[in-house]
Amino acid sequence: MEVYIHGMPFFSLTEPGEIMEEGMIFPDAPCAFCAVRSRKGGEMTMNWLEIIQLRSYSQANRDDALAAFQELVLDDPERGLGDIVLLRNITLDNDLCLSITWNGGIPDKGKSALGLQLAAAFSEFGQINHSVWVYEGSVPLKVRRTNHEEPH
Repeated sequence: MEVYIHGMPFFSLTEPGEIMEEGMIFPDAPCAFCAVRSRKGGEMTMNWLEIIQLRSYSQANRDDALAAFQELVLDDPERGLGDIVLLRNITLDNDLCLSITWNGGIPDKGKSALGLQLAAAFSEFGQINHSVWVYEGSVPLKVRRTNHEEPH
């Protein structure tokens, strides 16, 4: 199952038997992201996000960062890596955000080796804010009924 934001693939649940139980999208956060708690084999696992925000020094630096992202190749991805997605801020054109989704435990130091490498590499294009996010809870959404539907 994939979650899309503005038509772009954002989060994937790719392992067989994994079911999305709860999800949360934070549209007002510095970067939009989705934290999901999933059930796999009857056991709850925590998926977490690593967010690398880039405020580019200039539009040229932003364009160079976009080009660098398109050239990324992961020959030997770390265990638990889900997706790496690039987002662009719609109001601050020079702001980009790398969202790295992970399945499983968070490293002892909080940030992954991949996240640290990407943050260091993209720091040549501007200021970096590197953070880790975990699921805390959600607000249940009520399903709207149309006038033609009968209540259950």
